[in-house]
Amino acid sequence: MSTRFFLKEAIQTKLYANGEPIAFDQVTNNLGVLKTDDAELLALLDKCIAEHRGGVEEIDQARYEALIEKKSGGIRPLDREAFQAPPPSDTVTSPRPPAAAVKPEPDAPQPPAPEKKKAKAPNVGGRPPAVTE
Repeated sequence: MSTRFFLKEAIQTKLYANGEPIAFDQVTNNLGVLKTDDAELLALLDKCIAEHRGGVEEIDQARYEALIEKKSGGIRPLDREAFQAPPPSDTVTSPRPPAAAVKPEPDAPQPPAPEKKKAKAPNVGGRPPAVTE
């Protein structure tokens, strides 16, 4: 039997064959692809497609490979080296010295403490507060 390719939408919703989830390769947050030549699995996937269940559709090999390449980001391992940041230069800058702590003089006048305001009683029951003169 020849190899066939499938796309599944809503990859979070699993399809099961013989009690085991079918392992689609996740290519985006919502899409998965599968390449198989297993006759039993192909029969199950054909049934899902015919009954419009599980968000499964058959795709061609070109689309399958394009989605797999999209999954890997389209950058081959040799190309990744070209996109790496350059190594740090040999020059080292010295860090700034720490700031000296400033301690107040013991005889210096201290600023006055802020005045505390009395809290108003909460408005209970939805009635306006009583007016007093």
